[in-house]
Amino acid sequence: MYSDIINGLGFSQHTLETMMLVMIFVFILGTILMLYWKYIMFGILAMSCFFVLANHKSPEPVVEKKEEVINQVKPNEELMSEPKDARNMFMEDCLNLADYTRTQCENLWQDRVQEERAILEETRLKGKKHGHYRKV
Repeated sequence: MYSDIINGLGFSQHTLETMMLVMIFVFILGTILMLYWKYIMFGILAMSCFFVLANHKSPEPVVEKKEEVINQVKPNEELMSEPKDARNMFMEDCLNLADYTRTQCENLWQDRVQEERAILEETRLKGKKHGHYRKV
């Protein structure tokens, strides 16, 4: 009777024995996983961290290349022959660094001179009016 049922289902004795062993193994594994799943997960996490850190490779040293200065100020020969006064230095900087035309730079210099003269005149007049300034 037993062999008729097995043959009717299309299984052999060997197949049923294997299925029973697999079911017992799954039951035992499931029980272990249900009871100790926290420890297993932390163990897997710890092992993965260990393997990642154990396979660490140091980066190759970075060699920095020196870059050329693009906007390097080149001395102008006609300005180098003259003595360096404030106007010449201002004009040189204005032309080379600000990329203004010579006319614009001269107008800026004139505005600067006029502002300084106005400040000096105002200071001189204050000293006469209030008597705070005196010649030493």
